[in-house]
Amino acid sequence: AAASGMSAARLLYVTTTAQGSPTVASATIYVPAGRAAEQLPLAVWVPEGIGLSPSCAPSVRGLAAGGLSFLDQVAAAGYALLVPDLPGLGVEGESSYLIGQVEGRGVLDALRAVRQLDGVRFGDAVLWGNGQGGHAALWAGLIRDDYAPEVALEGVAALAPLTDLVAMFGAADDGPERERAQAYLISSYAQTYPEVHFNGYVRSSAWLRVRETAARCQDRPGPLLDWLQPLEPGLAWVRPATEGPLGTRLATNRPDGRIPVPVFLAQGGADQVITKNVQDGYVADQCRRGTGMDYRVYGDRDHQSLISANSPAIADLLAWTADRLDGLEPVSTCG
Repeated sequence: AAASGMSAARLLYVTTTAQGSPTVASATIYVPAGRAAEQLPLAVWVPEGIGLSPSCAPSVRGLAAGGLSFLDQVAAAGYALLVPDLPGLGVEGESSYLIGQVEGRGVLDALRAVRQLDGVRFGDAVLWGNGQGGHAALWAGLIRDDYAPEVALEGVAALAPLTDLVAMFGAADDGPERERAQAYLISSYAQTYPEVHFNGYVRSSAWLRVRETAARCQDRPGPLLDWLQPLEPGLAWVRPATEGPLGTRLATNRPDGRIPVPVFLAQGGADQVITKNVQDGYVADQCRRGTGMDYRVYGDRDHQSLISANSPAIADLLAWTADRLDGLEPVSTCG
């Protein structure tokens, strides 16, 4: 059972790796207690990356680990909530961190799997993603027509999504959130892409620190990391992530292309992980491609506070979702 009068069940399902082979992934479905007999609208929450170890998954650690602060509001709206862990979390397997095709397939296959559950009926679905999860949600929208055309989506909402990866990882900021994202990135890409070598980007003196950072769940710093702290974060890297094979792969994992369903994109004006300038450029490109974008900027919010329960972005997300499920004409801020 979960909080907020929701009952929860964990799912295991099959999805596809970067190489095209089948792999097992996990997800959790939350259903408002006492409403299982009804046809329920389905919100899909794809959380921020919080570590590459399988044990960091929201299905293992709970929703708070994935940053979902507003389960009460989801329950009050009468939605069922599907939370995919994304491949490599929850179940042993290759990491899917910022690997667009794999993330997108993982989300779409979770939607396919949940509709096979006995005794529960789901209506229309809307995707919500935060940070890395926003990247995954945008990719799911991008590849839906090719990969899972039978999966009906009413819209994709991305909160501070990691979109233009080259611009994001090319920025000068060296805060702890950036350091974590870089550790996840090199660990994930070196595992997935044979031409991306871990030791081609990370100094030997920092190997242990970077691997530990990637493996540890974000909200659980350990004694070893404290002991390693004196290493200057910028000195971990032999060359920038935006150069060479890693840079090439970052460019191909930007969620580019027309997304055939309405998109809501929320961005904090004070976000240091992915800045407003980077997001402005991505949104302008998507508008040119013909994606219907409802782009909203929340001036004083940073990467974390954008998704706190009291954030105006959450109220707007829930209102936008209700409009999509009611079949209202979406608003576009393009042009």
